[in-house]
Formats: sequence, C-alpha cells, structure tokens
Amino acid sequence: MSETLQPSAGAPTASEVRAAVGTPVQIAKKPRSINDCMAVERTIMANERTLLAYVRTALAVLVVAVTIIKFFASQGMVILGYVLLVIGIVCVTIGLMRFTEMYHRLSELGRCSGDSDEDDKSSNR
Repeated sequence: MSETLQPSAGAPTASEVRAAVGTPVQIAKKPRSINDCMAVERTIMANERTLLAYVRTALAVLVVAVTIIKFFASQGMVILGYVLLVIGIVCVTIGLMRFTEMYHRLSELGRCSGDSDEDDKSSNR
C-alpha cells in the first residue's frame, strides 16, 4: 500500500520550488485603473504631508533649543539646549530619509497613463 508519488509531467520539482522562493516576483505591466492611480497620488501626498510634519516638529524643537541657549545662563539649561539642538537636527534628517525612501518606492510604480509629460506638452500647443 505504500506508494511513492511521482511528479506529473511539467510540475516543478522540490529543488526548483526551493530555488524559486528567493527570486523576486515580476509584476506584469497592465493598464491601471483610475482607483489605482488615485491611490498612488494619495500616497504621494501623504508622504509629502509626513515630511512637512517632520520639518515642523524639528523646527519647533530647534526654536526651543535656541531659546534655551540664548536666554538661560545655567550650565544645565545650556546643555539641555544643545541636546535639543541635536534632537531637532536628527528629527529633520530622519524625516528626509523616510521621505526619499518612500519617494523612490513610489517612483518605481511609474506614472499613470495620461500623466506623461508628452501629454502636457501637446496640450500646451
């Protein structure tokens, strides 16, 4: 009653499946719907809003840091001011890194049909 199962013709072997697991999947280029295009645009705008939030937060921390450094003479407050200065710079740096990473991910998706620069140029004529 113990039978060994043989792969059917054309079926991948176990080693072929294991080898294919680590390879990236290629997504076929197909025309995108308007919903897909709008989702990409919403994500781009959300990415820009997030960058602005990082910049706003960093600017607020930097203003507090400079205020503390300028108006307080005690050693502890000056140290706190410089620590806040570093935190503000780190905050804007992290925001820029996250923005550029997401920007590159989104640019890999490509533009939607009808959004090309050629269409813009032809409409201006």
